[in-house]
Amino acid sequence: MFYRFKPRKSPATSDQQTERLNAKIRDMQRKWAQSLQQGAEKLPKHRLKTILILAGILASAAASFLLYDGLASQPPTIHRFNLSIPTLAEPILVPKGPERQQALDDYLDSLEKALILDSLRNIKIKK
Repeated sequence: MFYRFKPRKSPATSDQQTERLNAKIRDMQRKWAQSLQQGAEKLPKHRLKTILILAGILASAAASFLLYDGLASQPPTIHRFNLSIPTLAEPILVPKGPERQQALDDYLDSLEKALILDSLRNIKIKK
């Protein structure tokens, strides 16, 4: 019921497992670096310089391409045509009673007719 202000310390098994995993990773990295060092020591100096220069040129070309592509390219243009008839944004609730339903239907019909007449007038003006 009460909060334990000084709880017992549990053994840190996860810390030991993490340390073991980190040690294995470090050993693998060390072996990889040693094998690369041994391979580089076997190469003649002029060939090693040539490889380093080519790697630098390749890296700078890739960086230049990425920089140019990011700055000079335009985002693709997407053309969308909306051919649907405009509708009301809010859903239409069905009113109570047949008189109100008839009044709503008449109102919506008049809106549709006004929309059609307005679009016909706009077409005549543009021609």
